[in-house]
Amino acid sequence: MKNQRATSLQIRLASLTILGLLIALASAAYFSGRQVSRDSDLIAQDAVPGTINAHYMRMAMSRSLTFVLGAASAKTTEFRDASLKAVSEADVAFADALKNYEATIKINPQKDRALFERVKKDYAAFYQKRMAYEALILAGDRDGSAAFLERELVPAYLPVLQSAEELLKYNHGNNIFLSNSIRSSVHLLYWALAVVMVLAIVCALVLVSNLAIRRRELAELQQSEGKFSKAFQSNPSGIAITEIETGRYIEVNASFCRILGYPPAEVIGYTTLDKGIWSSAEESSRVLQPLLSGGTLQRQEIQTRTRHGVRKT
Repeated sequence: MKNQRATSLQIRLASLTILGLLIALASAAYFSGRQVSRDSDLIAQDAVPGTINAHYMRMAMSRSLTFVLGAASAKTTEFRDASLKAVSEADVAFADALKNYEATIKINPQKDRALFERVKKDYAAFYQKRMAYEALILAGDRDGSAAFLERELVPAYLPVLQSAEELLKYNHGNNIFLSNSIRSSVHLLYWALAVVMVLAIVCALVLVSNLAIRRRELAELQQSEGKFSKAFQSNPSGIAITEIETGRYIEVNASFCRILGYPPAEVIGYTTLDKGIWSSAEESSRVLQPLLSGGTLQRQEIQTRTRHGVRKT
C-alpha cells in the first residue's frame, strides 16, 4: 500500500512536470508564431518593396545615362530632343523610386538611412555633371562634350551606380535573412507541435496509469475498512471512538451499546457529559489527563454509569 502511494505521488509529479513542459512549448510556439508574423510583415513592408524600389532607382540611372549618350550622338535635332526628354522622364522615375523607398525604411533605420542618403548624394553629384553635359550637347560642342564625358560624367556616374548596387544588395540580404528566420521559426513550430503531441500521449498514459492505481488504492482501502469494521463491530469488548478534546462519540460497537444500554443512535454525535457516562468529574479527569498530555492509558479500571443509572466497572 505504501509503495503504491509512493508510485501514485511520482505519477502526479511526472504529470506536473509534463504540464510544465507543455506550457513552455506552448510559449515557445506562441513566440515563434509572433516572430513569423513580424518577419512576414517586414518582408511585405520593407525588404521586398525596398528591393523593388532600389532596382527601379538603378534602372532609372542607367536609362538617364543611356539616353543622354544617345542625345550626344544624335544625328538630328528631333532625336536629340527625344533622347533628352527620355532623360528627364528617367529623372522623374528615379525621384518616385527614391520617395517610395524612403517609406519602406523599417528593419535597420540607421544603416538603411545611411545607404539611402549616400545614393541621394551621389545621384545629386551625377545630376549636376549630367546637366552640364546636356548643356554642351545643346550647344553643339561635340569635342567638349566628349572630353567632359570621359573626364567628368563617367567618374560621377560610377559612385552613384555603386551606391545603388550596395542599397540593392542590402535589401536582397534582408530578404534572405528574413526568409531564413521564417523557415527556422516554422521548423521550431513543427518541432514544438511534435513534442507537444508526444507529451500529450505520455500525459494521457500517465493519467490512465494514475487512475488505475487510485482505483486499486480505493478498493484496498475499502477492503481494509471493511475488515476493520467487522473486527470493530464483532469484538466482544466494548469499544468507542471519541474526540479527546470534547468527548464526542464518533463510533461505538455493539458490545459497548450492550454494556451501557444505549442504542448507537443515542450515543454517536453526543458527548460523554451529555450522557453522564462518567461516574464523576474526578473519574473523567483521571482518565483523560494522561491522554491530553500525550501519554497512554492501559490496565486501568474505569467507573461508568449505564443508561439506567447503574454503575459499572
